[in-house]
Amino acid sequence: MRMDQRRRNLGFFFDESVKRLPDKVAVIDLFGGHERCTTYRQLDQRMDAVASMLARLGVRPGERVAMLIGNRTEFLEFFFGAMRAGAIPLPLNTRLAGDTLEQIIRGAGCALPIVDTSSNRGALSIAARVPLRVRLLLGRGEPGFQSFEEELAKGGPAVEPPPITDITQAFQPYTSGSTGRPKGAVMTHRGMLWYVAYNQRYWPSAETDRGLIALPLFHKNALRGTVKPMLYAGGSFVLMPHYEPRAYLDALAKYKCTFSRGVAAVFTMFLQHRDYLRSLDLSALRGMTIGSAVVTRCGRAGAASRQGVGELWLDGRRQPAAAAGRWAAGATRQPRRAGPGNRAAPRRCARH
Repeated sequence: MRMDQRRRNLGFFFDESVKRLPDKVAVIDLFGGHERCTTYRQLDQRMDAVASMLARLGVRPGERVAMLIGNRTEFLEFFFGAMRAGAIPLPLNTRLAGDTLEQIIRGAGCALPIVDTSSNRGALSIAARVPLRVRLLLGRGEPGFQSFEEELAKGGPAVEPPPITDITQAFQPYTSGSTGRPKGAVMTHRGMLWYVAYNQRYWPSAETDRGLIALPLFHKNALRGTVKPMLYAGGSFVLMPHYEPRAYLDALAKYKCTFSRGVAAVFTMFLQHRDYLRSLDLSALRGMTIGSAVVTRCGRAGAASRQGVGELWLDGRRQPAAAAGRWAAGATRQPRRAGPGNRAAPRRCARH
């Protein structure tokens, strides 16, 4: 029964990778200007420790926990570790206004938040204004907050995976709020595990693959496009604290990344550094994926094929580099594929 519940819980989705490759580096974290490597074994142990910590602090299965954290390994540890305890993490957009973040935390009835002041300068005051049982803080202790690392070090009994049904909620992301107040979305364990397996079946990743993340972890482009596929397949990824074009290109070359996924602006911005781009060894880079924007707004990204990229994903289909380059150079419209009922589908970039 215990193993069955582990298989149904998104928090354990990369169990097989941990068994096969315990000492392989899974995450290369560049937060704070220092390289920090975490193996599969270490990542798994830290997630278990998060689950034990939350249970000791009184968080019960089904309760929500808010996350105001930037791009760093602790985001992943807490996100999946909370699920292992049956809690529902809320990965919050660190760029939202303080009042909006406070309303989300309050409205969701969160049991506790974990905040990272490097990701949002108002994080402490936001969390302090909401009545919460416990407040966790990454970094130095502050009045009214408990240190994440100190609480994690206290340990606690191992947590048995809670019962997971077909409709049990795994986590709760929020819409951007561009057309109104951000709205929470219910993501189930079953649905997310289906997607992980589906993605590996139709867009397979290998143990030798290495991704690069420069977009925020609270955005699905990073989690769905790189974190889950890489950990599930036993690959690895480089985690940047934020996007900056030249630093992004440096990381692609230095860490011999095999692929990267991003929104249109990522590619448009680094293509403004063509001379620098040509000076780098990107021979390991085999593919790039563009998502979250219509192709007509990101066609210039196809020019990346001229820099040695093996292929691009556009319109949900694999494009050889030469073809992608020709399309970007001369096309004003991309081919449309048939949708349901033989109707033309919208012109979009690849889903991520």
